Amino acid sequence: MSFFTALTDRDEPDHEETRVPAWIQPSPDEIPVAVPLVRELASAPGAALFLQRADVYSDGIVFVLRLDVRFSSALSPEQRDQLRGLTGFGHQPADIGQELRVGFAFADDSRVDSLGDPEANWDREPEGASLTMLGGGGGGDDHRWTAELQAWLWPLPPAGPADLHFVYGRAGIREGSVEIDLGALVAAAEGVARVRLPDTPSA
Repeated sequence: MSFFTALTDRDEPDHEETRVPAWIQPSPDEIPVAVPLVRELASAPGAALFLQRADVYSDGIVFVLRLDVRFSSALSPEQRDQLRGLTGFGHQPADIGQELRVGFAFADDSRVDSLGDPEANWDREPEGASLTMLGGGGGGDDHRWTAELQAWLWPLPPAGPADLHFVYGRAGIREGSVEIDLGALVAAAEGVARVRLPDTPSA
């Protein structure tokens, strides 16, 4: 005999799903098309920033960047301490102005920048494009560290060339830009698959 009183239908907790707005993050109900875009964006003593790939959704694109860090003995103690702060085990105070910042200048002369608080637009759809840093993960050891960083661009941009701008002060990466042809990425959205699960489990 159970100690706990049985729940009635009325007692069942409500698990209504909270939908995150499309401009905040990509849909969890889509399988994106991965398009490789491997190129080095910039480097600094002990660090290099790469553009790795684009994960294309029906209404936007996640740009995946990779930061590689090497704690070389050729670096000064100050440089090593600064880079170790990137791993989360350092003691540097947070400074949003020194974090990774990316932006786009599109063929139609519109622009978008990742700086800003996406939560501020939770209840209000942006008038133009939105670029949100999704975070990522990292790992390594005493000699090296690698991190994946993601930026969600919503909605799908205009096809054609665009300039990707970047700067990462904490990693010593100075401001720079590269040109990307968005035409192939926009076209790849046709291949996105939907996640369709049955409402009830099979008997």
